[in-house]
Formats: sequence, C-alpha cells, structure tokens
Amino acid sequence: MQAQSFGRWRFHAAAVRIRAFALAGWLPAVILFASPAPAGIPATAGTPARAISDIPDDTIGVSAYITRLEDRRESDPVLLGFLAHPERSIRARAARAIGRIGRAADVSPLAPLLHDPDTPVRREAAFALGEIEDSSAAAVIEAHLLSKIESDADTRALCIEGLGKLRAGAAAIGFALHDSDPAVQVAALHAAWRVPGTEPVARAIELSLGEDPAVRRAAACCLMRLLGVQPSGRTAVPEVFPVNAEARARAVARLRELVTCPDAQVRIYAMRGLTGTVDQTTTKVLATRVSDVAWRVRVEAARALAAPGRSVRLRLLRPLWEDRNGNVRIVAVEALATLGPAKDATRLLHGFLHDPHLRIRAAAFGALLARYRASGDPMTGPAIDAVETASLEMQGQTDWTLRALAADGASLLPLDLALPILDRMIRDEPRVARAAVDPLLQRHARLHAGPILAQVGADLQRLLSSSDPVMRAVTIESLGTIFTDTSLAVDASDWMGLEMILDQSRRYSAEYDRVPDVRLAVVETARQLPDRPEMQRLLGVCAIDPDYLVRRSAAAAMREVGQEPPREPEPLETGMTAAAYEPILRWAEADHWAVLETEEGSIVVRLFSRDAPLTCWNFARLAREGFFDRGRWHRVVPDFVLQAGCPRGDGYGSSDPTIRCEINQRRFTAGTLGMALSGKDTGASQFFITHSDQPHLDGRYTVFGQVERGEETAGRITQGANVWSIRVVDTRP
Repeated sequence: MQAQSFGRWRFHAAAVRIRAFALAGWLPAVILFASPAPAGIPATAGTPARAISDIPDDTIGVSAYITRLEDRRESDPVLLGFLAHPERSIRARAARAIGRIGRAADVSPLAPLLHDPDTPVRREAAFALGEIEDSSAAAVIEAHLLSKIESDADTRALCIEGLGKLRAGAAAIGFALHDSDPAVQVAALHAAWRVPGTEPVARAIELSLGEDPAVRRAAACCLMRLLGVQPSGRTAVPEVFPVNAEARARAVARLRELVTCPDAQVRIYAMRGLTGTVDQTTTKVLATRVSDVAWRVRVEAARALAAPGRSVRLRLLRPLWEDRNGNVRIVAVEALATLGPAKDATRLLHGFLHDPHLRIRAAAFGALLARYRASGDPMTGPAIDAVETASLEMQGQTDWTLRALAADGASLLPLDLALPILDRMIRDEPRVARAAVDPLLQRHARLHAGPILAQVGADLQRLLSSSDPVMRAVTIESLGTIFTDTSLAVDASDWMGLEMILDQSRRYSAEYDRVPDVRLAVVETARQLPDRPEMQRLLGVCAIDPDYLVRRSAAAAMREVGQEPPREPEPLETGMTAAAYEPILRWAEADHWAVLETEEGSIVVRLFSRDAPLTCWNFARLAREGFFDRGRWHRVVPDFVLQAGCPRGDGYGSSDPTIRCEINQRRFTAGTLGMALSGKDTGASQFFITHSDQPHLDGRYTVFGQVERGEETAGRITQGANVWSIRVVDTRP
C-alpha cells in the first residue's frame, strides 16, 4: 500500500538571513539561504553499555530499559544478555526488540531462542528473525523448520511468515503447504507467492476447497497474487514470479468458481484475481456481482469489469453509478476511464463533472483525462478544447482538492494553454501550488534550448523562497527529475547552480526547519546523480545530519555506490531516559479505546497498547491535545483503507516528533487500525483503517488497534469527509 505519511511539514518561524545570488548572470535572483552548516553528530552518539546489575530488577524497569534501546534502534550487550534471562517474559521482550532494531549481527545470538523451552519465547524469536532483513535469518529459520522438531503450530506459522518476508525457504514453505495445522497452511499460502520455486497453484486450489474459512481466504489470496494482481493502494508487493500457462488457466478456473463463495472476502480476492482475464466467460461471471450484497465486492466488480480489453456495455454499470454507497459510485465513475465506447463514456463523464458530490467530480475529471490521454498523441483540437475547459472548471472550484487537480489537465495541454493554468495554480494556496510545481518546472525546462536553470529561474526564486517546506522539497525533487533526464542538455552552469541550490537549501533547512523533508529531498536528488563529486560530498554531510531519517537515507545512498558513510545512522536521539518510558508502559498495561466522531457516525476502536505501547501513547497524546479534531479523511481507497491524521489535509503533513515502527504479530484484517508510513520508522500522526483483509501489510506496518463498533460507518466514509474529533478513553464506550 502505500498507506503513507509524507513527513512532518510544519514551518518553524525564525529570523531568516537570505541573500540574492545571481548564478553566472543567467539565473535572475534565485533566493539562496546562507547559514552555518549544522555540526555533525559524533560517531560516539550512543551511551555506554550498562551492566545488568545497574538495571532495576523489577519487570517494568527491565522493560523500560529494553524499550529505550528499541526506540533508539540501538543494540547493546545488556539487551543481548536478556535473551538468557530466567524470566520468559523478559526473554520474549528482548527478542521482540532485537527484531525491531533489525541488526544482522544479532541473528546469531537470537537464533538459539528457536529452541527455548517456553513456547511464547519461540514465537517471539521466530517473528523477530523474520523482521531482520538479512539472508542469515532466513537460513536459521529454514533450518529450524526442516529439522521438523517444532511442535508448536503458531511458531511454525511465524517461521513461515518470516521466510515469506525474506523471500527465501522454498523447501520449507513447500512442506508447510501440507502441514496439518490450518494456521501453518495460511502462513504458507501467504508466503508461497512471494518465494520462487514453491509452485503452489495446485495446493492452493486444493486448499480453497476445504472447510476452514481462514484457509479458503488465504488460498484465494494466493491464487490472486500468482496471477500478478497488484494491491489497490500504493503499497507495493514483492515481484511475483509468473506461473506457466497451464497453472494460470487452472487458477483462473478456480477463481471463477470462488466468485460465488458465501464468504465476501473470498469473493473479493476472486474478483481481483480475475481482473486481468478479459474473455467473455470471465466477464459474464464478474457481471453477476454488480448487485452483490457486500459493497466491497461491488467495488471490485467495477474495477474488474473496467480492465482494458474487456468488452462491456455501459448500461451494466448503471446500478453502480446509483449505488447507495458513495465509494461504490466513485469507483464506478473511475471505471469509465477504460470501460465502454470512448464516445459514450466521455459523454457520461462530462455529466459527472457537475455531480453534487465533489469526489464524483474528481473521479470524473481523472477518468476524462485518461480517456483523452488514450485518444492519441498528439490530441486532436476538440480533445484539447475539452481538456482545457474541464481544467478551467476544476480551477474555478471552491474546494482546494479539486483546484489541485487542474495540474493533471495542464500536463496534457500545449504549452501556451498549460502555462496560464499552472501559473495561476502556483499562486494559489500551498496545497494547490504543490501540485503545479513539477509540471510547471518540467514545461519550462523544455521551453528552449540552452541552460536549464535559466529557463526556470523566475519560478525557482519564488518556490525556493517559500516559507512552506513542502514547496521547497517538491521543488528540489522536481529539479532532480529534470537533471536525471538524459534527453535534456545540462551544461556546466546548470550543474553549478543545482549544486549551490541543494547545498544552500540543506543548510537553511537544518537551521530553521523543524522537519527533515527538504534535506531528504536533497539526499534523493544527490542519490540520483552519484557521478557528480559535489553530490557525493552532500551525501557525506547528510550522513551526519542531526535527524535520523536524513542520516539513514544518506547512508543508504552512499552504500549504493560502494562508499562507506562517516557514521552509522543509529542510535537515534530520543532525549528520553529509561525511567521516562516507565509511565508509558504502565499506561499501556491497561485497556484503552479510541472514539472517532465522523460526519458518517461514530467508530469505536480498541487500542492494542500492549503490542504497540509507544504508538498508542503517541496517538492518545495527540487526541488529548485535539490534534485530530476538525480534520479530514484525506485519502480513501475503497476496499483498501481510509486514512486521516494529516493537519494539512493533503497527505503531506504530520505531527512532531516522528516515532518508530512497533511491528507485531497482529494481522491486518477488516477494520484494523494501522500507522501510515513513508518508509520504515517514519510514523507520526497519520493513521489508516482497513476496509478488508490486507495480508500484504502484515509485518510491514504497525497494527495498533481494531474497530469494535462502526465498521459500517467506515465503509460509508468517502475521501474528504470530516473527522470531527478523536478521544481516547479507559473504559469500553
């Protein structure tokens, strides 16, 4: 998915020292920020290891010590020593922390816990090994499974899940597919499609005929993934190794049968799995689901029927355009991007552009652009006129989310028609202007032959002078895209200008912004240009940045080109002692619920504070401060997730500080509360609730709650709907 949070965009007001710098006479007054470079963090940022005798001998004191190390992403001899602690809960807690810290060097001391006499410890060890992204962990897990000495089915299942995440262990997964325990079968089915050499089609079909509902769901999901279906959201799934034609035909035949399964989740998997099969037999099967009792199945029916190459009459979708569920209507309108004759679909879409529901208007605009984009290159005169008219209509909307869409239309228009739209957008409020940055700079960069920065200079001056870090970050990202385009001629003055822009932007951001996102954009641009000596220098400086995320990104970029960073990114500087974690852990031992008041009704969520104490504590803190009140569901992907917690309302905002992931053994079923990310350990305030089972998110995002009441409410919420308030209570509402 990418269920995503894009960092913490809050501008820190400060006295700003700026100077206008004319680059070789051709970049008119680009604003560059001159300020001292931040002092690097010394390599000895960690604290000295403590002896076990220095740690409080009570359970909460030990847990607080472990939690501090986990939160800092720091391993030490004391933590490793806890793996042999006489108390099993301490051994299990240490194993969990080591998995979250994720050091390959800790695989060896963790491995013996797979033979621990206490089952809960073995389970934590199995899960932790699967979280450490190293092949040595896979070897340990597979050897344990192939020894066939593990008596606990849940431990075997967690071992198999780990192999799936590590994309290894085909032999062990093959054995697990024939395990007698349903939990192991489920884990094997979810792992098999990720790992080459498992060849699970025949066994998945066989298990889909069984009586266990969890196994049937997993089998349908496995068949779906083996056919190459991607998730509905932005969260990518691992590459699926293609099955042969015979196995594919068998999988398709079984999924056609599962379309009528009584279990709605199985029907969902079956519908999605058949999306890429466009023969008339499959189409007729899919058409029977447009009136399914489950709204999520109706969503998948609209998507599957809209697959390119499928022959469908538009009238078949009429019930979906009139559906009582807003998310179904939105997806049915989106389907018009490919479904039916272009002339008829375009006529319908122009009508939907004036629908009272703003998300219907947004869906219609996107589908209309897709139709015109597919009509040919270059577009004809009437198509150009239609796109310009629709884009201007969007630009005239009162809701900023619709005005921001005008940039998509401008990207299809000739330069003389596109620039006025983009120029007006860039002067709109920041959330609208952000959408215009890249298309505007891209168009200007290709306007004439000659130095690139000279052509975008006036816009750069305005964008790099913005008080909004989002604007500066997306500007830098756009420059990175331009300079990596080999079709453009980049001269010496361009390189000099880019290097100065990146360096000065980094310096200014480090001193004045409270967010790392501009520096992260600098790192990403420098990463794409590894042959430039100045870019290598920038990565080295960013590798000692005060912010952990910047250090981590820069260190990874340096290692990509065979360079060793000046220091390891870890440990993080949390500013918290072990004692500071004790009240959080005591709070987490009790039960807590979150009550979300929305314009569609209430949603009651039980928080899993014992599994993710710091995440739940942070969520409760923000709720108590009113951070979420009067917010928006800024992202809704029907039958995937609904997402909120962005103070900007566009997905580019968040709270301070960033928190670490607390990956646990909880699963993403329908109604699960998860922490949104833009990469590991980037969570903060953005959260999401799943509409249906999403096993590809397991072990990748923090699960920290489950809807107990109001799942129907969550299904009615459409993108842009209001979150009136969120409060956390200590008794079940």
